[in-house]
Amino acid sequence: MAETLRAILEQFSLRVFVIRLYHKKHIEDFLAGDIPNCDYTILCCHGMGERDEDAQIMLQCIHNTTGDDTRKDGWEEFSLVLKPSDIEGYLQRPQGTFINLACGGGREVWAKAFLDAGYKSYIGATRDYVDMNASVLFVTGFFYHLLMPSCDYTDKSFTSAEAVKEAAAMDKHYE
Repeated sequence: MAETLRAILEQFSLRVFVIRLYHKKHIEDFLAGDIPNCDYTILCCHGMGERDEDAQIMLQCIHNTTGDDTRKDGWEEFSLVLKPSDIEGYLQRPQGTFINLACGGGREVWAKAFLDAGYKSYIGATRDYVDMNASVLFVTGFFYHLLMPSCDYTDKSFTSAEAVKEAAAMDKHYE
């Protein structure tokens, strides 16, 4: 999904950085803000839990159980599972808007966690399950509407909140 979003956003003339979270250290660095200065951060990951108290996001990667990342042995799959209460402890340099594409990522507990950690605004899927294609369509629609004055011959412009509403309405099955 990241490569698809990158291509679409670059078509809109946006500068895009894709940070692959293959390794546990990559995830920790990403959450700590070791990323380029940007206005929007989009996280593609899994979301779990049907109730607010069970809400989790899961980032899958690998890590070396020996603690020595230069070794060729000792590598195992690893799932970093975060709860809303974990977010403030991980995030060190939040900036701009955080877009969480995890299923259920738009719940109020997630929004509160990211906003309390310092993000200016937060966007996430309010449904417990969201199809990956619907997520791609939403992000495309959001940036399309947000950037409409610079990408199209129109004098219509949208605020971020209006762009979210327009993008969410593009797929009636996953509003």
